Amino acid sequence: MGSLLAHRPKIPLGIRRVSYRLPPWHPRAGKNPPWPERSGPGTVTSQGYPRPLAIAFRMHSGHTPRMGQADQWLKFLLEYESPRVTHDAAVFIRAPEIATAELTPDGLLVTTDPQRLQSLPDPWPLLAREAVVDGKMPGDHTDIFAFERCLLRRQARQVQRIESDRTLDTSPDHCAAWIVAPHLPDWLRDDHAAGRVQLIPRGPGCTEVHPSRFPVLWIAANDLPLHEALVPFLVARSGTQLRKFVRWVVGVRPPEWLAGMVRSRPEVAAMIPDFKPELTPEEQRRIVDGLRLSLQAFPEAGTDFVERGMERGMERGMERGMERGMERGMERGMERGIAPLMHVISRRLARPLTPTEHQVLADRLVSLGPDRLGDVALDLPPDRLAAWLADPDAT
Repeated sequence: MGSLLAHRPKIPLGIRRVSYRLPPWHPRAGKNPPWPERSGPGTVTSQGYPRPLAIAFRMHSGHTPRMGQADQWLKFLLEYESPRVTHDAAVFIRAPEIATAELTPDGLLVTTDPQRLQSLPDPWPLLAREAVVDGKMPGDHTDIFAFERCLLRRQARQVQRIESDRTLDTSPDHCAAWIVAPHLPDWLRDDHAAGRVQLIPRGPGCTEVHPSRFPVLWIAANDLPLHEALVPFLVARSGTQLRKFVRWVVGVRPPEWLAGMVRSRPEVAAMIPDFKPELTPEEQRRIVDGLRLSLQAFPEAGTDFVERGMERGMERGMERGMERGMERGMERGMERGIAPLMHVISRRLARPLTPTEHQVLADRLVSLGPDRLGDVALDLPPDRLAAWLADPDAT
């Protein structure tokens, strides 16, 4: 029994070490081990415990449970019995508190009429009752830690949900976990290939992760179709797919909606002016003819058009000058800022980068953000890194 607490298992960092010391007034306090290693009459209780340890059970004020505290008695016994019965192969550790901020999700999607969702594209028909949603925009981490935090938040919400109303159906299907991100991460694909998880497609851009007792859905915005019902998820797109979304959404959402998107994602502002209405030559000719006839009927309008044109021309000239200056400043800043990253990627590929690859990295720094580029440069093996650079739709 001397080895029971003399050889304690190592305790993980961040966990409070369990104290096995006797009270300071005990005659063997401060000695290691706190009881005699020899065996003999008077040193062991009838239950097989060293007598000083039996005293510690009764007198250690920091751990001894009071009358009626059955749960404390359970923890007390787990703490003292586990090393004994497992021959020091296991130890019970008092758990640290979990910060409440880690349990708060981005929000909840709750359906009031699941049947009406069945006519919409995925993922809407997969919402049975409620889904805990975690959104990951371009540049946000989508690693295993972010994934596990989402599952933790779903578990906390399910406990809150069923304890607040005992009449609710406790089916795990009624509280899902949804992660919305630009793409399905490589580490999940690797786990699927290794057999650790199973990825089940549930529709374009929607993948269920198994095994799990409750629905876990990864929504890859880059792979979702352009559909008005999916706009809330499509805003998480990145790269080329974001540009396609912006080109499409300018025709289905009003200017004030687009202004809100530009405020939240400034990189979109550079994409919007590039898009013009796609008119056939016949449609363009009809517009020009209509303007010409209007000027013939109302000549005074021509002067107004000329004056407005001159004003607009001066405004546009000043705007273009400022834009060009800002663009050149941003280009020079980006060149200096991205140079170390280009050096790392060149070292990983064991060759200089081509001018095309330089431009690709500069564009993706704007669309994907520096965090994503750093993850790609450091995490992907050289062959997949080269493929990522060559893929125009990579994210």
